Amino acid sequence: MIAPTRCIPLISPIRMLSTSKRIRSKASSTMSAWITRTVGSKMSLESVSMPEISRPDHILLKVQAASVNPIDTRMQRGYGRKFVSFLKQWEECTISPATIFPFIGGRDCCAVIEQTGQGVTKFKKGDQVMAVIPVTNAGCHAEYVLAVESSCVAKPKNLSHTEAASLPYVMCTAWSALVMVLY
Repeated sequence: MIAPTRCIPLISPIRMLSTSKRIRSKASSTMSAWITRTVGSKMSLESVSMPEISRPDHILLKVQAASVNPIDTRMQRGYGRKFVSFLKQWEECTISPATIFPFIGGRDCCAVIEQTGQGVTKFKKGDQVMAVIPVTNAGCHAEYVLAVESSCVAKPKNLSHTEAASLPYVMCTAWSALVMVLY
């Protein structure tokens, strides 16, 4: 069974708060993001460093809408900590234990491409895409997120940003279930 996805618009996370509680970016190197600092703690809107492109296949996305999936709320409570730590160690070729906290949730989004790595060939700045963000990366409950080219597809023109943001993780789940059943 595919879990339902609840989609929240994130045109700008700071718009969701009253003006008295706004967090403004001091420079173009910071952004607002919903952060969970420790296992089980509540999320808070904070100003954090913007992600930077560090690989040729990276794409910097300006998030327009992001969904909330069951994995987001479970990871906020510590689900998968050891496994994600192992995956991060594997990716970074290190034996030092990795942590998932502070945690920025959000595994799928609809976004506009802000910048691309040198190896990106399918997309350009300004393209609208849907993306799946790996559990080892900071998620898309933020103004900006890093994705890899292979995890992005063009947003269908007939879908709103909110509708498009609800699809990527669900489609990946359905695809993997079909592949597992058929093979």
